[in-house]
Amino acid sequence: MQIKEFVIKNKIKIMLITLGVLILLLAITIICVISSGGKKEKPDYSRKKIVLTQEQLIPDGPEVQRDYNITRKEKDKWSKEEIEEWFTVPNANDIKSLQTADDNLISQILGVAP
Repeated sequence: MQIKEFVIKNKIKIMLITLGVLILLLAITIICVISSGGKKEKPDYSRKKIVLTQEQLIPDGPEVQRDYNITRKEKDKWSKEEIEEWFTVPNANDIKSLQTADDNLISQILGVAP
């Protein structure tokens, strides 16, 4: 009975306190919405176009030779002069030595594997 009597007696005070708390919560909500809504978007760097101001240079090093071409036009087939210059038909001794080297390499890789 004490709580009921207290509420009846102090009805106006309880209403004012409740109203004050609601106004405070509303103000906090408004401040949060305003502060989070003002964020700027990050710039999208993926759409930025890169413009080269100099010719690309090949770095010096043992892995890249000086006369190495980055790009070249590919031919559909070799000319007869290129075939004679670059292609040699292997003989039986060359094939046998290649087979022996391959067998040795396989033996080293497999080792004593079961």
